[in-house]
Amino acid sequence: MNKTINLTQNPVYAFNAASADDVWRFTLTFGSVGINTPAGKQPLVYNANGLVYLRNLTGASDVTLLSITGQVMRRLTAEAGTDFSFSTSGLTPGMYLVQVRSAQGSSTAKVVITR
Repeated sequence: MNKTINLTQNPVYAFNAASADDVWRFTLTFGSVGINTPAGKQPLVYNANGLVYLRNLTGASDVTLLSITGQVMRRLTAEAGTDFSFSTSGLTPGMYLVQVRSAQGSSTAKVVITR
């Protein structure tokens, strides 16, 4: 439906869902008071089934996976115009940062890696 619901203004949101619904039905976005949403579409980063996925990449991108303390865990390259994923094999469960840099800009997202 392409709606944005501000849960600060309307803290209750009810909906019906079925197990066959599109997994991309919702995007949950967190923000800070007084900080505007960056211009352009930001990459979507999430972990599922032993892979970290990146969607909405705007071009060829350098992807860096960092520990929460800033240690570089992986350096990867995503080709232009593709969604991208990489394995979480060998990583300790926990919080990580995914840094995406391209000619269009850079962004950083948190991702939780589980077993």
